[in-house]
Amino acid sequence: MNTDEVLSKLKDIDLSKYPYFEIKELIRQIGEIGFVIVTYHPGKPIFRVRPGGGYMKRECVSYKPQEYNKTCQRASTPNRTMFYGTVVSDGECMEYARITGAAEACSLLRAGEESIGQQQITFSRWRVSKDINLVAIVSNKDFATKNTLLKELNCAYDKYLNEFPEKKDRLNKISTFFAEEFSRKNIGPDYNYLLSAIFTEVVVEQGYDGVVYPSVQASGLALNVAIKPETVDSSLRLDVVGEGRIYKNRTTTYIRSETSCIVENEKADFEYKPVKTEITIEDCLQRVNVNSIEELPEIK
Repeated sequence: MNTDEVLSKLKDIDLSKYPYFEIKELIRQIGEIGFVIVTYHPGKPIFRVRPGGGYMKRECVSYKPQEYNKTCQRASTPNRTMFYGTVVSDGECMEYARITGAAEACSLLRAGEESIGQQQITFSRWRVSKDINLVAIVSNKDFATKNTLLKELNCAYDKYLNEFPEKKDRLNKISTFFAEEFSRKNIGPDYNYLLSAIFTEVVVEQGYDGVVYPSVQASGLALNVAIKPETVDSSLRLDVVGEGRIYKNRTTTYIRSETSCIVENEKADFEYKPVKTEITIEDCLQRVNVNSIEELPEIK
């Protein structure tokens, strides 16, 4: 089959039947894909958010253990768990990564503009210790102006295509197809992640450490990464964890930091200490326009 036929079959396939092997074989039949590779060097920060609190060990804020990995997500199948995090371009506001991580991980923020409540979250900051290589999903032009790195990736990809005019149309169709899969919102049942998840699985099997793609929940404000566990264990170091709380009243949200811990020994339990802040709970309530904490139900 040629590229158009393969993409047509992938587009029309009935995902509700979980046709894992059929999808994987079709993706393999595509052949040369031509995506941009992003290399993160030692020192690059990666942020991760997990709902809840009270986590005391590195593995509690890292990737989901494989034995609990039962469903498809954006870039993972039940066959392979992945570490999800967010990154921003060097020199850009690190707060964007924290906001994006919260938007991706927390049900309260994903619930839409009419949602109301409060939710505890745990942030973690990781540092690359050895080079990691990720396949970039860069063809979503809607997000191209959201941050510097996306602009650079789109420019690099366009330059690459222009160097091979005989391949440009074919490669652009492939990248556009998978970029649309990675940018789907309000996904519904987990089988709707099958195409992007199995694509990532194939990428990892080809020797890459994972993928990097625009955050849908944060409209491309930062980039998400999905990294294989082996690379997390060998090439990422956890250096800071912290707990906080989201206060949300429809379109108004405030995130208050509560505790933090500098991680000097990744094998030891975390020792959280209160964050020094002048922002009180009453200030948070005022910022989201409610009179009492009882107006914001606790979200797990």
